[in-house]
Amino acid sequence: MKTKALTAAQIDTLAQRLSETRIEPATSAKKAGDNFARLLAARIGAERAALAFTSIMTAVTADQAEARLTLVLDYGNPDPAGEAIPAPADEPKAATAPAIGKRQAIQDQAQTGTLPPAPDFSKTDQHTLPC
Repeated sequence: MKTKALTAAQIDTLAQRLSETRIEPATSAKKAGDNFARLLAARIGAERAALAFTSIMTAVTADQAEARLTLVLDYGNPDPAGEAIPAPADEPKAATAPAIGKRQAIQDQAQTGTLPPAPDFSKTDQHTLPC
């Protein structure tokens, strides 16, 4: 499905939902998009805003973009009142072993001799195997 870029006016309409003050119309879609991204990040946080911005801006129609914004604002925000959620207290984290790949772990075990030797199937005769 081919997407059509939203116009500056359509992006300004979306941005107006994020701002309490009147937004001046942007002269280009890029400026409108930058303003919208800034307001969205301020409202829902930078990490979530990046994904939400992409989802909203790639909508096929302006109505779909508005619906996606509504989903993000009304259902995606754990604190719709906009109050700050207290951060968890800094607790000392347990020391964790460095993560290594499974292959490397197996190779390390094999080098230290903790793994049994691999079976040699070339010596077995197919007729002597149990059925």
